[in-house]
Amino acid sequence: MGDQYPDEVTVYLVTLDIYTQFLYAIDSVTLTVGASDSAFYQFDEVPTGFYLTKAALVESSQYYDDYIPTYYGEKIFWARANFIPLFTDREEIDIQLIEAENPGGPGFISGNIFEGAGKNDPGAEDVQLILLDEEANAIAYTFSDENGYFEFDNIPYGNYTVYGESINKEADPVPAAVDENNPQATDVGMEIQESLITGLREDIDQYLTSIGEVYPNPVTGVARLEVELRNT
Repeated sequence: MGDQYPDEVTVYLVTLDIYTQFLYAIDSVTLTVGASDSAFYQFDEVPTGFYLTKAALVESSQYYDDYIPTYYGEKIFWARANFIPLFTDREEIDIQLIEAENPGGPGFISGNIFEGAGKNDPGAEDVQLILLDEEANAIAYTFSDENGYFEFDNIPYGNYTVYGESINKEADPVPAAVDENNPQATDVGMEIQESLITGLREDIDQYLTSIGEVYPNPVTGVARLEVELRNT
């Protein structure tokens, strides 16, 4: 990180339940990082098992926007992180924070993430969103607010993908692009499903006038359903 080092960083300990195959955050420690550009962390009396560790700057750090929350193994997604098998004491599980590669620019991307498949569902708060460029470089990250709203400002023109990062949920990329003709992309919709964070599907109800009954009834081979669409 050179001469710039984070003021404070929190390291999280995440365990894998081998029976359910779910991950759970079980402990954390906040450290002050000094001029040595590093800090020592330790978790005591950790049971045998498989673990992930993740480091993130505290929000008050002057370098909060400059480094992406990072898992051991220099990964920004839990699904790609390196598991740590723990059957005896382990040392040198070092985490190098990944620097955000945002040179700055006039572009702006925003949207909402919902707890479900429709815009009438409640917004999802405190979900981490990561912005990647065409070369899969991490440009920036943010967290959704109490209404599920998120934004990335001061970014260069280009084609991007937005990922939702939450343990136990796969991340499906959602495209967004900004250029001179369209410097702002403000309609990025995302939804949280049971095991996936993906793009928001348009509500089919807005296109339907009526749905008929299935016929023939009982079905003998081929079923038919009459659907009437609104004019758009």
